[in-house]
Amino acid sequence: MAVIRWSTYIPEERRECLPVLLQKINFELVHPETKKKALKDLENNKLFTEELTQIIMPSSKSKEIFYLERSRSEHLEEVLLVMAGECNGHPMKNIECFTLGFTNWMCCIPRVAVKSGNTHTDKTIVLPTMQDAREYCAVATHNNKVYVLGGQTNNAFLLSVECYSIQRNKWEQLQPLPMALHGSSAAFLNGMLYLSGGKSSSQYENKLW
Repeated sequence: MAVIRWSTYIPEERRECLPVLLQKINFELVHPETKKKALKDLENNKLFTEELTQIIMPSSKSKEIFYLERSRSEHLEEVLLVMAGECNGHPMKNIECFTLGFTNWMCCIPRVAVKSGNTHTDKTIVLPTMQDAREYCAVATHNNKVYVLGGQTNNAFLLSVECYSIQRNKWEQLQPLPMALHGSSAAFLNGMLYLSGGKSSSQYENKLW
């Protein structure tokens, strides 16, 4: 298993990371023989512990424990988000979410655990749509926020910029681009958002904003 092989290099430094990394793997989907081999690799590399055994091959669990493992803290983002794009010739403005531990894409984050006093309840967080449907947009992330820049509809290029806050579960409009663009690239560097290239209504651009 790649994670275990990784830990065998500089084990004195990486040993403490193993429990955290292995907990990110859904071992229910891993073949039993593969799990046995993983435990053998741990033993051979002197990394074997009872804690890691329980992570890889846990003992029988009640439905209640299984349910809690599929719950998510409202402040813990373990999701893959896909937004915008095109479907059957129409630009889209919705978000689809894949949550770790689940098998389906959804338009919500399922079973989010919320603590109120001494009690825990569950709620479903529905993901809001963008204000503008778009495809071929630029996307960048920073500090639990997703920035969507430009793109195009069926008829025109866009200069609008929208920002989705994961913690607030809300979209907001930001300062528009200096020109309408599609097919650009965006990235954060040292806290600054950069946009490069793309195509305007008249030509391909080589500028950096």
